Amino acid sequence: MKKKHSSQRGGVPAGNGSSEVHDGSRGGAVRHLRLQGLLREELEGLLRDDVADPRLSDVSVTAVDLSADSRAARVHVVSSRDVSPAEVVAALDRAAPFLRRELASTLDLKFVPALTFRALTGVRGDA
Repeated sequence: MKKKHSSQRGGVPAGNGSSEVHDGSRGGAVRHLRLQGLLREELEGLLRDDVADPRLSDVSVTAVDLSADSRAARVHVVSSRDVSPAEVVAALDRAAPFLRRELASTLDLKFVPALTFRALTGVRGDA
């Protein structure tokens, strides 16, 4: 049985249920921010539950920066283990096709953004 990580199955919700009308620019910005958050949550769940690489066992997604056209996403991560940032990024790059496939099957998007990863340095443990 395949897990769905999102509490919002079926992709990005169309709205919050209110009858509030947004202008195109603000509504687009709100959707863009919501999509960034949804991608962060989904990637966090996939890394926690579905990726088997031991170098990624304690990786947390701190932020997702989505391009204006939503075709590319820079994913910022941090690891609490003694794994070099270069190793973490290499492992994530190797897992990227799997992550994109899983995002495509979970989220209802026209296209799934290309993923690039940036590991934050100097953040270790519970300090």
